[in-house]
Amino acid sequence: MSNRDLSVWNLFDDFWTPTAARRAESWNPAAEVEEAEDHYLLTLEMPGVPEDQIKLEVVDQQLTISGERRAKEEHKNDGTYYTERRFGSFMRSFALPAGVDADQIEANYEHGLLRIYVPKAATAKPRQIKIGTGKKSLEGTKTGFFGRLTGDTSKKADDAKAV
Repeated sequence: MSNRDLSVWNLFDDFWTPTAARRAESWNPAAEVEEAEDHYLLTLEMPGVPEDQIKLEVVDQQLTISGERRAKEEHKNDGTYYTERRFGSFMRSFALPAGVDADQIEANYEHGLLRIYVPKAATAKPRQIKIGTGKKSLEGTKTGFFGRLTGDTSKKADDAKAV
């Protein structure tokens, strides 16, 4: 290893990389995912991306967000130009969990933030289940699975089905 390899000047190598090469690199918007009782909320930071350059689609339980941020102007002067901003196309994909209602997904884009509301299907939401015990369970609730399991064919079970 040479002294040049250990030099502090290596820290600045990226600084001198041509601007066009840095801008052509791909980039992905930062994402945040929140889960609530009845929905998920995805928020992506996309400042400088026009709304008409953003595309959302769901295919096979996969939510894909794609788009493009274009450079506004090319700096043409004799001076040095340096930027850390990224331009170009991007694509982010998120696997949707089981139990979401993909047909009801909504999106909102404001102040450089894309918010995507993904509702959970009614069957995926938690619900309380009453537990029958003892005689009460045996007398009035022997319909459905437990009625079939125990083979109850009593009049009371048939009456409960009719109600």
